[in-house]
Amino acid sequence: MRGDWYARKIYQEGSPIYKDHLERWGHPSKHGYKDLIPLWTTERWDPDRPMALYRRAGARYFMGSHHDNFGTPRSTAGARWR
Repeated sequence: MRGDWYARKIYQEGSPIYKDHLERWGHPSKHGYKDLIPLWTTERWDPDRPMALYRRAGARYFMGSHHDNFGTPRSTAGARWR
């Protein structure tokens, strides 16, 4: 995926992300953002990898922030998408 704006850009006809989504998944009206959510798993997620990169780059702390409407696993916010 190409970042947090993917959910918006797959619906903007003519955009490069729209065209890519159309080729990979089909029309967003049939295979939209909500249909991709179940494909996101943590099987290969390795949080130590980016953290090591940040440390090597000189970061002394890390603060993550997201606006994709997904809460943490224990959160009830966004539960309707799970």
